[in-house]
Amino acid sequence: MANFNKLITFGATFFLLVGPLLTFGQSQAPDLGAVAPFALYTSVGALANTGGATSIVGDIGTGSGAITDYPQGSVVGRTYSPGTVTAQASIDVQAAYNHLLALAASAGPGLAPAMGTGQILTPAVYAFGGAASVGGDLILDGQNNPNATFVFKVNGAFSAGASSRVLLINGVKPENIWWQVEGAASFGASSVMAGVVIAHGAV
Repeated sequence: MANFNKLITFGATFFLLVGPLLTFGQSQAPDLGAVAPFALYTSVGALANTGGATSIVGDIGTGSGAITDYPQGSVVGRTYSPGTVTAQASIDVQAAYNHLLALAASAGPGLAPAMGTGQILTPAVYAFGGAASVGGDLILDGQNNPNATFVFKVNGAFSAGASSRVLLINGVKPENIWWQVEGAASFGASSVMAGVVIAHGAV
């Protein structure tokens, strides 16, 4: 099973780890609004736990669909079925996605879409014209800046391979990492992700 900080979805699925607003140049990180307390949220579709033992710290919910197979004690937080709270969360997660989508890339051309295997990246807005993936270890170096921010804009599917890891060094905070995925997102067994993953596709 993969380890995550938070997961959210809209249109289909999102990953989410929430933190304070941050700045990249003149741009501000999205305000997650009503979706901020969620560790796992989908705007459209059901939530089903099919991987056995699961532990989630934070709220879970869906804007449309059922929630199944999360036994008592597996969620440290509240569970929300479609209603007023999830209706607003769906609006806010769409707004957050649109905000990230509109950010101009500051890095990425020349960066291979297959990231990892010990690769070290520094704070930037990275953009990929198609699918991207992480294999092995991807190291994010905050350069001792407590506000160091990473945004990964993936114009296609995103995958994290089995046992891949996103590692944080020199002051990077998970809440300062954003993954905007225009497609499906998949996470291999024992993979370790960090940050907020907002995917416009199945997860």
